Amino acid sequence: MTPEQLVTFKLVHKEKISSEEEDVLKEAIQFYRQVYPYFKSINLSEITDEEAMELLAYLKKVFNAIIYVQNKVRFENTYRVSIASENFLEKGKVRLVKYLREPTLEINKARGVYGRANSPDSTVFYSTENPVVALIETKPKIGDRLIIGHWKHNFDEPFLMYPITNSKEVRNELLDKATKAFQDQMQYNHPLLAEILDLYFEFVSSEFVKESEIKNPRKYEYLFSSYFADSVLKKHKPSEQVLEPIGQYDAIIYPSIADKYRTKNLAIIPESVQKLRPEKFTDCVVTAIKDEGSVLYGYQLPYTIEILRTSYWIEDGLIIWDDD
Repeated sequence: MTPEQLVTFKLVHKEKISSEEEDVLKEAIQFYRQVYPYFKSINLSEITDEEAMELLAYLKKVFNAIIYVQNKVRFENTYRVSIASENFLEKGKVRLVKYLREPTLEINKARGVYGRANSPDSTVFYSTENPVVALIETKPKIGDRLIIGHWKHNFDEPFLMYPITNSKEVRNELLDKATKAFQDQMQYNHPLLAEILDLYFEFVSSEFVKESEIKNPRKYEYLFSSYFADSVLKKHKPSEQVLEPIGQYDAIIYPSIADKYRTKNLAIIPESVQKLRPEKFTDCVVTAIKDEGSVLYGYQLPYTIEILRTSYWIEDGLIIWDDD
């Protein structure tokens, strides 16, 4: 472990540290105060593939440990919108639920594009608590054929979420609760450790809530948040060096940029989608884009859609439509 990690380990386990060890943390704070603004100053839209790889290598040195925080969350509904690709159709209809889940890892690697919570070397099930937001996040065009998926949480066990916290730029209920919980916890920690953690979480949250115009063909605008997400969501060997060892998070929960941070998005690992069950699928075509469009699930959509068919009958991964 690095000197900083050794000192942090002692503090996490409520051991006293010396003045020399405090100096180690003070030096680390000065470094983070410089490196995080440096990361933010980089125009990720203009970096090359080679520069991206260099940045990732440097990120590994800076983020050399996972800081464990968690929320155990139960929720009722989540929504995901998928494009009805011709490759997924069987006699004009999507028949298999697997095509309406997260992309396969092979597809993501072939695309080579970064997402807010995944790199090309990973895949997650993106969803949100509001069907309108799910549509807006998809950015559909007139003529696009979509499948709007309504999924329900199996309440047998909660989702172990990694929350985004300590945002200095955005206020909403999710962030405010997570930040308050962090601040309450930090009252019982050494102030130098609390400052290191505050700087860390503030940078991470800034990457998850930033509103960026996507210009880079590989979407390097998401390079930092995707690196963090990959690090958090991969399977970990439960560490004996933390008080609450965590082997695997189910998801990252973060505010929706498309909804001006009012609702919550989820990035769920494929293994944890089994905690959801598909409730309803709506096969539709976007016919117009306007402020007061169709109504779906009681929500006013910013689109007019033509509903082709619906399904409430999903069995063993097979979709049975109402016009079958």
